[in-house]
Amino acid sequence: MKDLTPHEERVLTIAKKHPKIIQDRAEREKVAQAHGMTEKTMRNRLADLKRYGVIGVSKEGSPGEEKLSTNIEAFWRRRKLVIFNTLFFALVSVAVAFLLPKWYRSQAVIISAGAGQTPNFLSALSGLPMGNFGLSALNEDINNYIAILESRTVNEHMVHRFDLVERYDVKDVEFALEAWASNVELEATEEGSLIIGVLDKDPETARNMVNVLLQELEIMNHYLATQKGKFNRQFLEERLEQNKKDLAKNEELLRQFQMRYGAVEIPGQVLAGIEVYSQLHAQKVETEIQLKVAQATLPSNDPKTKRFEILLKELNSRLEDMMSGADGKSVLLPFEDVPDLSLKFSRLLREVETQNQIMQIILPQYEQARMEESKNVPSLQIIDEPQIALNKTKPRRALIVIASTLMVLMLSSSYVIIEYRTREIRSSLRSL
Repeated sequence: MKDLTPHEERVLTIAKKHPKIIQDRAEREKVAQAHGMTEKTMRNRLADLKRYGVIGVSKEGSPGEEKLSTNIEAFWRRRKLVIFNTLFFALVSVAVAFLLPKWYRSQAVIISAGAGQTPNFLSALSGLPMGNFGLSALNEDINNYIAILESRTVNEHMVHRFDLVERYDVKDVEFALEAWASNVELEATEEGSLIIGVLDKDPETARNMVNVLLQELEIMNHYLATQKGKFNRQFLEERLEQNKKDLAKNEELLRQFQMRYGAVEIPGQVLAGIEVYSQLHAQKVETEIQLKVAQATLPSNDPKTKRFEILLKELNSRLEDMMSGADGKSVLLPFEDVPDLSLKFSRLLREVETQNQIMQIILPQYEQARMEESKNVPSLQIIDEPQIALNKTKPRRALIVIASTLMVLMLSSSYVIIEYRTREIRSSLRSL
């Protein structure tokens, strides 16, 4: 330890007799005057002693321990204030908790009945691996229910039905809607159900409110489903009429093509033509051989030779007609036109088949849409009916009392510690 001057030893002796002068400015002024010193001089000497480690810091403790001991000391000195405030506000919170009105909660649990839902075009893809692209019809229904229950139409109906402006003692409908929204709880569970809860000061009224909400949800959901069914039915009806016109048009084009070219079934006709052509060509080769033999063995003017020449000429003519299609009465297609005719025939046949496939898809959906539009069945399934609550939901009096007491205790303790630590600063400010 540093050797102290006589003046510093004197101040140290005074500090041991009056330890309050280390922190308390007012006490330091009084003691300094009693010993013939100024407060500033004593404060400077005390600062030197603190720097030397002689006072202010325990040899066995740390700065954190010093702060803790200081806080405990401040709390202990003002313990009566802390205890009084805590007890007083604890009693006040008890009184307030018992004066607060009781609120009761009634709830219902619903799921979608899957009825009244019109088919959508995703259902046609249900057989594919992708299914409905990951969309769940049940989750979609629950989301629709929440949207309906949160709509202004339904909420305004509840405000007027139960006179919530008067019941909640608010200025107008807008404030009543806000108060009503804070008393309605909608929760979608992982299992796909919807919990509808309502808070009110009267348990029977809370149950009635839930019942009215269920009624409004049913009415609105049925109306929307009917409108959707009507729209789908009209759309499918228009598309079906257009399909019928397109089908009739393509069937007529195919018929005209078949009448013009005598093409009933091109692949079969081509095969038949090839068979006839092959037979005529073989007969022509045979006739050529017979003609050459006759010309080599018989006189030039022999009738048999003439007959072979006439027959060969006829066969050549018929083969040329088959290749060119000069004979319009033939059921066989001219070979040179087969590629173009096949392409045209294939296109016309494809259009007819396409329109037939479209009709096979649209017609069942149209008939189902007509049936769904005429349905009038409930679209909700109520798992739990709303009941009259036997016990209050809020206020939670024990929680209010405990929270209030702890808050006052913390605030009072903080005030005492801050007031104790800032006493010297406040004294300095007052002396300016």
